[in-house]
Amino acid sequence: MSCGTAAEIEGARGESMLMTKKPKHDRSNACVKCKENGGNIVIRHVVYCKSCFDPFVKHKFKKGLEPFINVSGQKKAVLKPWGNLTIGFSGGLGSTVLLDLVKRCYYSSEEVDEKKGNNPRNDGIWKKVTVCFVDVSEVYPEALDETSQVAQYIQGSYPTFKFVPVRLSDAFDKRWWKAVRGGPLTTSDFGVQLDPDLALRILDASSPTPLESLQTYFRSLPTQTAAHSSIQTLVRVLLLHVARSTDSSHLLLGTSLTSLAISLISGISQGGGYNVREEAQEDWMPPPTLKEGKERAIRLVRPLRDVGVKECEIYAWWRELKVVGKHKWPGGGQSIASLTKEFILGLEKDYPSTVSTITRTCAKLVSKDQPSGTCSICQRPLQGGLDTWKSQISIRSLTEVTPARSVQDLPLSSLTPLLCYSCQGTLTSRSSKSVSTAENGATVSLPVWTQAKLLDQEAMKGEIEEFLLSDEDE
Repeated sequence: MSCGTAAEIEGARGESMLMTKKPKHDRSNACVKCKENGGNIVIRHVVYCKSCFDPFVKHKFKKGLEPFINVSGQKKAVLKPWGNLTIGFSGGLGSTVLLDLVKRCYYSSEEVDEKKGNNPRNDGIWKKVTVCFVDVSEVYPEALDETSQVAQYIQGSYPTFKFVPVRLSDAFDKRWWKAVRGGPLTTSDFGVQLDPDLALRILDASSPTPLESLQTYFRSLPTQTAAHSSIQTLVRVLLLHVARSTDSSHLLLGTSLTSLAISLISGISQGGGYNVREEAQEDWMPPPTLKEGKERAIRLVRPLRDVGVKECEIYAWWRELKVVGKHKWPGGGQSIASLTKEFILGLEKDYPSTVSTITRTCAKLVSKDQPSGTCSICQRPLQGGLDTWKSQISIRSLTEVTPARSVQDLPLSSLTPLLCYSCQGTLTSRSSKSVSTAENGATVSLPVWTQAKLLDQEAMKGEIEEFLLSDEDE
């Protein structure tokens, strides 16, 4: 029996590989919608032509936004938000696509109903639209300030939208806080000592500038992961306060399906599992201000959470959209977020349903416990009994085991009771690869909204202090 030559064996192997190779599409290369035109793009083994792809993306965008426009949370024929609209624009691919879709679907006469004529929804659901850009170049000296470039792009392409630039250092600026909240803080500044107890301190009268406070804050963070997550947290809270100052009922972010899946896994791995549902959509209640009137919740929505990064790229290419911000944050290559992104994008090449499976699974996660408040830094729900749970699972000393303290037992001189588990880990978690140039226990300034909450706590304590019994009275 002849075994065949090497060339014959290699040829048979090549034919076998060609026969078993999985096709890019399921059935044919014809468009799955119109079934007439040839396909131009394959999305998870489904073929679309150029003519059908555009309404396909707009349908996904509206499906991810319109059910959250009305206060009741139900999609109705008439969409009536109670306030204006703020769009968080980073200059990246997702926010560029989001801005174009908002204009085309709600502020353009481009879409016309063949039966009913012009769509009344195109008259504009929100009376005013604000585009807010947060510059993060102050954290890294080698990064470029893209504010002027973004402003030129918005004013040229979307002249009816108001452009509001914000800097990351505004998170430590009292003047900015007074402008957006309508009330000053105080002459003294609160700081926190970056040790396991997160002890609070009153800073000197000669407090640093907002830029110096920002740079000191990031230099003192223990890891690259902490710096990356802190940027995301500060940017999100700054956008929420800008939305509050513009009387907006909705804040839209251009987070695509791929980016959402990455942030979900990254957030869970950093201890943010309690707030996993807030990654897709959240209702943020602003703290009370000196202004008269009751505060209303601002709804943060990510309308592109069903549109993958591949669809965004094709949409931007066919629409000839200019992506002005293609920056990468220096020094973030070894952070958890960057490693998670590399891992998920690698899986997505061979398993196209990876990101959709992640988001659908995380959407089913619900916490058993009700929140006990709001985190002072990230402004997300705060899990109750957190310090007791940490004391039971952590070894803080090898000498004597002390009984667990409840949150009520912790003094106000500690920031720990006011932070969620993820923010506590951001400020205190260290590893053998820590990048902080500051010594352990360095004191740094706190964001202005955290200081405002601490002042509220101190004011409340001062009001009831005369009714408290001291050790001498007992």
